[in-house]
Amino acid sequence: SDFTYQTKFDDSTVAVNLASSNTSNGISTSVFEIVVTSFDGKQSRTYRVNAKYALPEANATLSSLSVENCPLDNAFSSSRKIYNCTTTDSSFDETAFSYTTTNANATTQIRRNGPVNEYKSLTTEEMLYFIDVTSEDGSNTSEYIITVTKPIAPEHNAKLSSLTIENCPLNKEFRYSPDSYTCTSNSASTDENSISYTTVSPSATVDVSCNKISSTDVTMRSDYCYVTVTAGDTTTKGYYTVTINRPLPLESNPNLSSISVTGCTLTDVTRNGISYAQSYLCVATVPVDENSISYTKVNSNATVTIGKDNVSSSIDNTSATTFDRYMLEVTSEDGTNTSIYEIYVDNSNLGD
Repeated sequence: SDFTYQTKFDDSTVAVNLASSNTSNGISTSVFEIVVTSFDGKQSRTYRVNAKYALPEANATLSSLSVENCPLDNAFSSSRKIYNCTTTDSSFDETAFSYTTTNANATTQIRRNGPVNEYKSLTTEEMLYFIDVTSEDGSNTSEYIITVTKPIAPEHNAKLSSLTIENCPLNKEFRYSPDSYTCTSNSASTDENSISYTTVSPSATVDVSCNKISSTDVTMRSDYCYVTVTAGDTTTKGYYTVTINRPLPLESNPNLSSISVTGCTLTDVTRNGISYAQSYLCVATVPVDENSISYTKVNSNATVTIGKDNVSSSIDNTSATTFDRYMLEVTSEDGTNTSIYEIYVDNSNLGD
């Protein structure tokens, strides 16, 4: 009954039959045969029509979408899934979205992610909003993505507009968004007090704290510094980090330039594939004690004390679970710095 047709001869007869029908992935496909027969019944011709249409209960699209005070960059279309918009409202949130599903019984949810691309601006941020549509029968889903650019209210702004370390150039260009940096100084006095910064918002506060970390260069000291920016709302935070590498004066150097143990080859201690600095594994082939340990100090005037205990631990590349652990504590000549070296001795190959 949905077909309209016109025969060449008015006295011809027409019969429309459903030849086959199937449904897959929410699409119904029907094959109709239209048989035209001449008035005397001696001649006929068959036409075949494939008709496809989406089942309403399988529809997972939107029929309309708008965002309050944030015009979309392209006219909405059910088939277009990605949009951008810019608003002047710093309090913008998901309540600004209005939309209608093509099938009234489809379900939706809104998700938010961000900020993203924070390096682009000091005073604006990009938020990603995802509108997920699920068809009535659950067979289909679709996702509409809207990138919203909005102002950052001053009381929520936890960005820095500048970050420098005196006599220690950053390894890459400073970006507004929280990021990690490294610098190497020629001055032994470079430390957390050498860090300078400017906040975007006058109401933001900054805390700087540094911790010593191991360095691959025994003549250098490395400090990992956290620069934490807290916005005026006291809740929003931005985290910048800087690793400062600086020379160690000889009298302040607590490092060893070499370490060895008679009766084994030292390898780095690893746990679950993660290497631990200044920790070594010794699979002993002969009994090991303090006298088996040899080392060279970077500064011959540094002092070394050796302690021993028995510990349980899990270390890659050995099935042993208990170890004799030797701890070498190195104190610099001026007493300002210390370093700890660990040697885990696996005695399982020595028998009883």
